Amino acid sequence: SGCATLSGRWKGSELQPEMARDQFTLLRPVEQTGRFVSADLRLQKDGSYTAELNYDGRVEQSLGTWKRDGKDNLTFVDKEGRSYGYVVRRPNDQTLEMVKGIKGTDATLTLKKQP
Repeated sequence: SGCATLSGRWKGSELQPEMARDQFTLLRPVEQTGRFVSADLRLQKDGSYTAELNYDGRVEQSLGTWKRDGKDNLTFVDKEGRSYGYVVRRPNDQTLEMVKGIKGTDATLTLKKQP
């Protein structure tokens, strides 16, 4: 299935454009502020996820479920029931790009597959 290809551990901190760090919210309510630093995302085959997200040097945990809708959409629902949607691209087997539109610009987070 298409889900299996996204399963695994993904880590990264490369965000383009760089100025989007203040507004990029990965698995985080928009009312929480802070500059995005990095993400360590574990997508399980059973559809659950765990994430460690670094904002301004503070590591936050996020837990919940994930699913891939079609080829390009990835949706997360955290344990509080908040939903987060991203467009995903796979330039190669070792790279996952998560794209979120911010003020008319596509902010792209690049994550690398971990062994």
